[in-house]
Amino acid sequence: QSCTTPDPGSGVGNITNDPLFVATNDFHLQAGSPCIDTGDNAYAPGATDLDGKPRIAYGTVDMGAYETVKPGDRYVDLFNATPVYPYDSWTNAATNIQDAVDAALDGEFVFVSNGVYSTGTRTTPGGVTSNRVVITKDITVQSVNGPAVTIIMGANNGDSLDSIRCVFMSAGLLSGFTLTNGH
Repeated sequence: QSCTTPDPGSGVGNITNDPLFVATNDFHLQAGSPCIDTGDNAYAPGATDLDGKPRIAYGTVDMGAYETVKPGDRYVDLFNATPVYPYDSWTNAATNIQDAVDAALDGEFVFVSNGVYSTGTRTTPGGVTSNRVVITKDITVQSVNGPAVTIIMGANNGDSLDSIRCVFMSAGLLSGFTLTNGH
């Protein structure tokens, strides 16, 4: 697949619209580019684009070297040395999932990098149960590289007062995580 002028000829999925690059030598896509979310996921090379952002951010890969990140995406990197609210890039990613969830608005994505997330507690709304993550908004919390390398670990201490559940959800979507040792 390609997005180019003139028409490259044969090939499935080619389009001849202007790809709307940001600048002559900047191949990021502008908002409204016909290349956004029109690639073929089967041909997406690797898990991240050239900026290190998730290669498939909204279900379908973009055509080109960079995935377009819409305003409002949040990022979590357990090992980030410089977390800065609102956690809207890998450079200033949160170091725990709950901080990024708190910063996100309905409809937004929270992308989570590899790690074992086993710190922090949040009480269930209207209750006393502790959780590593509480999601009460219509957001998507998504692991970048899947459940084998992205784990939310609770704390099962044998009774409900000291134990911590992995996740409480009343809305949204959680995708690509292993949940372990919760109570």
